[in-house]
Amino acid sequence: MTRRSAAACVVTMLGVAACRQPPEVAFVTDRFEIAPEFEGELCGGNVAFMEARLAEIEELLGIEARGKIRYNWVEDISGFCPDSASACADGTTIYGPWSLFEHELVHAVAASMGQAKPFLAEGLAVAFSAPMLAPGSMMPSDWLDFDPLETQGVDDAYSYATAGHFVRFLYEEFGAEPLTRLYRMSEPDDSEAQLRGQFERVYG
Repeated sequence: MTRRSAAACVVTMLGVAACRQPPEVAFVTDRFEIAPEFEGELCGGNVAFMEARLAEIEELLGIEARGKIRYNWVEDISGFCPDSASACADGTTIYGPWSLFEHELVHAVAASMGQAKPFLAEGLAVAFSAPMLAPGSMMPSDWLDFDPLETQGVDDAYSYATAGHFVRFLYEEFGAEPLTRLYRMSEPDDSEAQLRGQFERVYG
């Protein structure tokens, strides 16, 4: 992504007019450019966690993020993300607080597959970042008795929790290959009928 000037507004892939200038990159690793809004050093485990989670997500899904991921570590995401969001990823550029980094990291990795219908996109991010859903934590059926992580709707029809549970089920039952194939077929504006048709073509 091109750097935004303080005087100009740029419309991002998310359709948001950004008139703020993001923080300057202060730390560079093999896989990340980290631009925190605060001064000083990062905590000792931050970079190790970022690198480990990126490698794990790529391995689980059998895909690779495009180039370096830029993390704009900001608490106030206004001007960078949609008004309804708490954080966001624009391709491989992330905006948001540390508490939501892992969720947005999944979006940044998935950007290499294109943009999918929100039900799949948010379902993937929840399934591979939520502590109670991420592979290795617990089985999807064990999670059913827990309260949903969020009640915010996806496409006004599904909750993030439902989408995450469904994607995790597909991953556990059928593996990564058909899931990523379905993701690549999907487009953000697909109708429910189109998504059902894509699902049937992939999973029968």
